[in-house]
Amino acid sequence: MRRVGRGRRGGHCRYPLWGAGRRPRGAGDPAAGAVVAGGSPGAHRSYPGISGRVRRSWRRRLGLVGPLGRFRRNLWGIRGPELRGPFGGSVSTTTTPSPANRAAVPATTSSRATQVLGWLTLAGFAVLVALAFAWVPEDTRVTEQGDVVGQFDAVRLMFVHVPSAIMAYTGFGLTFLASLAYLRWRTDWWDVMAHSSAEIGVLFGVLTLVTGSIWGRPIWQTWWEWGDVRLVTTLVMVLVFIGYLAVRRIPADAAVKARRSAVIALVGAVNIVIVNRSVDWWENRTLHQQ
Repeated sequence: MRRVGRGRRGGHCRYPLWGAGRRPRGAGDPAAGAVVAGGSPGAHRSYPGISGRVRRSWRRRLGLVGPLGRFRRNLWGIRGPELRGPFGGSVSTTTTPSPANRAAVPATTSSRATQVLGWLTLAGFAVLVALAFAWVPEDTRVTEQGDVVGQFDAVRLMFVHVPSAIMAYTGFGLTFLASLAYLRWRTDWWDVMAHSSAEIGVLFGVLTLVTGSIWGRPIWQTWWEWGDVRLVTTLVMVLVFIGYLAVRRIPADAAVKARRSAVIALVGAVNIVIVNRSVDWWENRTLHQQ
């Protein structure tokens, strides 16, 4: 930029950008604004009510406008690492992040701690299956008439069925909380957390339905009972979150998909309460125990 006008204390100074003011005003140009009496800024950095000498900073300065009057496009790459991000991480509104902020957009919630936790969970699940099918005795009892009744070996499935249902509740509940946080802060970290939790919830939700159906065949004499409220509401809950994952795969802008998925998660989470309380609200229309 260059300074145009009279002397240091003469006032009426203007600082046009390069390329401006090089030709006389034409017929189509707007008229110059009126000069207010006594409106001169006075000396450089000398304003009424402000005293003290000018402090000079010896840091490397960064101009917003380059020599040709264009805004610097690498401003984010220089200043970005020094800026404090919002709660939950940074946000991206494009499907493919730019090279400047690609490092700030999380592609996964994985870390060394979560990887260790995942392997421990897998090992614990293997131990649970081994104990359920090898160590736990079958469920039998003898009646007064001498008959042997019980669930027999089918009871072993309960050691997988019930924990799977709890994990499904947990996964869908975390999806609800993370989606709520995403709609509040619009940060990618919460969006990735909601997506990951939904995948875990769907996995264990399907496992819950499969093990429950296998258990019900020898105990209830049927693979499926449409009159059972808990069975039907659990199926609806799993289908809603399968639809949630399907929406995530629709080719669209990342921010649009995240927003739509978050709304679906909020609606689907209502069914978690219905599934949990169904045996109390419809106790005469379910085969499940309270």
